[in-house]
Amino acid sequence: MIGESLVILGETKNLHLLLYIKKEVLQDKNLPC
Repeated sequence: MIGESLVILGETKNLHLLLYIKKEVLQDKNLPC
């Protein structure tokens, strides 16, 4: 049970990280415009 919740925690952290990176990239693209 604890292991499964840790895996889910890790996956949600990775998802947030991906969304954050995506947002940063979009902001970087919008800067020159």
